[in-house]
Amino acid sequence: MIEQIVVEWKFEPMDYFEKHFTISYNNFDIEIKSGNATLRIDPKYIDKIDVIIGELNQNLESRFLAVQVLTHQKFNLSKPFRYDLMKDGKRIKFFTSDTLNITSSTSSVDLIIHNKNGSVLSDTKLERIEKKKWFSELSAKYRVKDQTLNKMLKSYSSSVSDPNNEMVHLYEIREAVKEKFGSENNAKSKLGITKNEWRDFGIITCNRPLLQGRHRGKNVGRLRQATVSELNYVRKIASKIIENYMILLEKK
Repeated sequence: MIEQIVVEWKFEPMDYFEKHFTISYNNFDIEIKSGNATLRIDPKYIDKIDVIIGELNQNLESRFLAVQVLTHQKFNLSKPFRYDLMKDGKRIKFFTSDTLNITSSTSSVDLIIHNKNGSVLSDTKLERIEKKKWFSELSAKYRVKDQTLNKMLKSYSSSVSDPNNEMVHLYEIREAVKEKFGSENNAKSKLGITKNEWRDFGIITCNRPLLQGRHRGKNVGRLRQATVSELNYVRKIASKIIENYMILLEKK
């Protein structure tokens, strides 16, 4: 007899979300803690176990992809593996771990600003953690339902894992919303992207002779590496497009 069904995922970096928390999805909770995501399921759901694991895996993956847009950080998320705890103490294993992405890590400097009375005015780490939580929740809520969001998150993930073609992948994000809204003007208007931001994003990704750019074949012999400033700019605009698109989905 089964006492409990346990599903686990391993992920790196272990502090990817910077905080321990619990994801609630329908009747189930996934505990996120130090490189592990753990789901415990009552055996009464055994007949639907594959569907449940599939849905929760999709939910978890959506959260990782969303946080990646905020951090531009590679991650390693295993596929789910299940084992059943039996009433006689035995453990029956069903899945083995298999990675989806390559691991990496980045660091950041945090600031806590106080007023003269000692009250906290701004805590950058707390604000970042809260934004990760909010962003990941919206991704989990809408990615499966909305193909445009799914395309953009996957394109951003590809830009991180394939840096030699980073701007090719980031440009796909702009193209996705242009297709969604029917024109550049509609996309800019709906998503709050300025004319200059849209134009400069296109110039950097398409027109400059960059090794990571879209039209390298037109600039053979004079290609150069994109500068940190150029990379940061196009990442910022791509992130803004995705974030504002999710806000628009939430408003609707």
